[in-house]
Amino acid sequence: MKLAVYKEKSKNFSDIEFLINNCQISEYEKIYIDSFDNGEALISNIKSGEYYDIVFLYCTYGYDNGYIIGNKKHCFKVKNNCDIKFIPYSDILYFMSTSRKISVVTKNSNYECYGKINELNNVIGFIKVHKSFLINLNYVKEYNYKSIKMLNNEYIPISQSLRTKVKTIMENLE
Repeated sequence: MKLAVYKEKSKNFSDIEFLINNCQISEYEKIYIDSFDNGEALISNIKSGEYYDIVFLYCTYGYDNGYIIGNKKHCFKVKNNCDIKFIPYSDILYFMSTSRKISVVTKNSNYECYGKINELNNVIGFIKVHKSFLINLNYVKEYNYKSIKMLNNEYIPISQSLRTKVKTIMENLE
C-alpha cells in the first residue's frame, strides 16, 4: 500500500505516523510513505502518474485542523462477512464469476465476494471475453482466437459470441 502525507511545516508528523504504524492492513502487505511539506510537490507527483492508495492532508483550513483521506475510486471493494478489502484495479488480472460469486484474481492472491460480473462491464481497461470472465488488458500475455493467456500463465476462454469483438480489441492494442 502506498501513502502520501502532506503536512504543513508547522505540523507535527508524529500523530500521523502513530496512526499509520498502528493500522496494520495485513502482516504481508508493506506500507510505503511519501511525505510532502510542499503542496505543489505532492500535486506534481500525482500529475506525473504517481498513484497513492491513501492521501493524508494534514493542514490548517480556516480554523480547522484535520485529516482528509483519499477515496478508493480506483479500487474494487471485496466484502466478506465483516472484512472489507480494497484492491486496486491495476493489481487485478481478471474477474471470474461462478453462480453468484465473483473471484478476483490478482498478481499475488485470489479473493471472493458476492456479486454479478455484469456490474463490472464499465471498468476501464477490462473487457468481457466470456459470460464468466472480465480480463485486465494490461496482463494479457498471449492471444489466440479461442483463449487468452494471462501473465500468470492461466488460459481464459473466449466465448464464440465475443470472438470477433475480442479479436478487434486485441489487434488494436499497442
